[in-house]
Amino acid sequence: MAKICTIKCGYVSCYLIVESDTLVLVDTGNKGDFKRIIRQINKLGFSPEDISLIFLTHGHMDHAGCANRLKERYDIPIAMAEADVNATRPMEGRGSIGRMLKLLSRTSLNTKNNIMPDILLEEGADLSRYGLYADVLSLPGHTQGSMALLFDDGKFIAGDIFMNMSSPSIAHIAEDYPTLEQSVGRLRKLHPAVVYPGHGMPFGYSELPQSLMGKKDLPQK
Repeated sequence: MAKICTIKCGYVSCYLIVESDTLVLVDTGNKGDFKRIIRQINKLGFSPEDISLIFLTHGHMDHAGCANRLKERYDIPIAMAEADVNATRPMEGRGSIGRMLKLLSRTSLNTKNNIMPDILLEEGADLSRYGLYADVLSLPGHTQGSMALLFDDGKFIAGDIFMNMSSPSIAHIAEDYPTLEQSVGRLRKLHPAVVYPGHGMPFGYSELPQSLMGKKDLPQK
């Protein structure tokens, strides 16, 4: 059974998946977070040389900023969806938190990531050769190429589909809110147990108000 360790990069949450003798890093923080990531990996008792794969939930630079440097330094392959490679698209921020995030993230949202992925992720991708045993889900909306991981025991690494800034919620900023609504609604049938969001600490899926699954309860403008 995989263990998921949280790696905090400022207001961004990255994750280290520990499975037997292999490690997978999910997201890499901003460009300036390189030393912070290495320090936290070492503090957990691991070495970056043991990481078999970098899994990017999406292409925003607050989540993908250190990916190229980690790849070059430690020869770690990168997996991400093709739709988010070097893509910048308008984002809509809803509510006060959404507007704040859009302002704080304006550089990361408007900067091409220049990532050169080794693996182009699609729904159902088999990543077992890298020691990652989870369902790879395509859940667009926050970005066109947003990807997530669902483990057999219900652990769900969500990227920015969900956030936990002040309380558990769906994304406060998105490229396409109707598509995000469809992705969030799909999860009702998948029964995740614990959500590991892209911002904030993990929370129980049951902590999300069920009303959030309906369009009328998406974050308001």
